[in-house]
Amino acid sequence: MRTLIIAEAGVNHNGDLDKACKLVEVAAEAGADWVKFQTYRSSNVVTRKAKKADYQTQTTDASETQFEMISRLELSIDDHRVLMKVCKANSINFFSSGFDLESIDLLLSLGLTCIKIPSGEITSIDILEKNRTHRGLTTNPTILVPSDIPEELGRRQTTQISPTVQNPRGTQVSKQIQQY
Repeated sequence: MRTLIIAEAGVNHNGDLDKACKLVEVAAEAGADWVKFQTYRSSNVVTRKAKKADYQTQTTDASETQFEMISRLELSIDDHRVLMKVCKANSINFFSSGFDLESIDLLLSLGLTCIKIPSGEITSIDILEKNRTHRGLTTNPTILVPSDIPEELGRRQTTQISPTVQNPRGTQVSKQIQQY
């Protein structure tokens, strides 16, 4: 089994499509196999009055709500199409974490061959069930999941990833990709 390198673009584009495209280009230049973004509809994942986490208030406008912040970072369907074209032009694979059912439907409608279930959603029965029921699609997407997802909720026939990242609190995690 070959180790794949995944570049985490996430929301580091700060809502700027040109910057997102540059992240794709840089990831490809660095030799990454895949570049991963985050797909969500703000109104589906956070309330309008939700406060930001402490680390978010330290690095962004402290007066805005979490809803306002993540709304600025949200990618449209057209943004996804542009990024997929840029990925193709740069010979790197595109995929994304789908944070809500509408976003997973969007990713599936784009014909993605790979979708990641966000770590914070591994207890979301709705998202796990959608993963399980969409295995028969002609695109037959690979679903990337954290290692601790229960097998009965869809871990079988998935790829487990444990990326090397540094989260906002500075915790290191190991790098390993394991095929089930």
